[in-house]
Amino acid sequence: MIKEYLPRAVGNGGDIVARGRMLIAACIAGAAFSNAQVGMVHALAHSIGAKFGVPHGIANRIFLPHCILYNLDACIDRYSQVAQAMGEDIRDLEPVKAAEQAAIAIRGFSKSIGMPQTLREVNVKESGLEQCANDALMDGSIVYNPKMIFDPDEILKVYKNAF
Repeated sequence: MIKEYLPRAVGNGGDIVARGRMLIAACIAGAAFSNAQVGMVHALAHSIGAKFGVPHGIANRIFLPHCILYNLDACIDRYSQVAQAMGEDIRDLEPVKAAEQAAIAIRGFSKSIGMPQTLREVNVKESGLEQCANDALMDGSIVYNPKMIFDPDEILKVYKNAF
């Protein structure tokens, strides 16, 4: 639904059908993560939002491809399914390459609708990333990440990749 209707809603804020479908998509997503919880993406977004005022959805968008790549080895099958849902043809790809396509497709999709791609674009200062990494490690969302994280330097690497 998001892939189909978000570009329409962004392109024409008066498209009531697209906005209504996005409302439904947001509700479904909220119900899903209320049951399954969130993970690294949200933990990183929470700390960046708190320190730099980056809206949560934009921060999540910036981090999602980077966190997919970080978690890749723990979720190859799931990320391959995401790539397929995004319309990627992964039939002839090795499993890891198929899963990587999820990150590539999400980045391309968000770029096509004009969303920021880097932390630099949303005025995050590199000097604050170390504190944000420490804060993200203490965020309750991080415990639901598919790959356990115990070292803030691992988070800092993801932040720097997103910078």
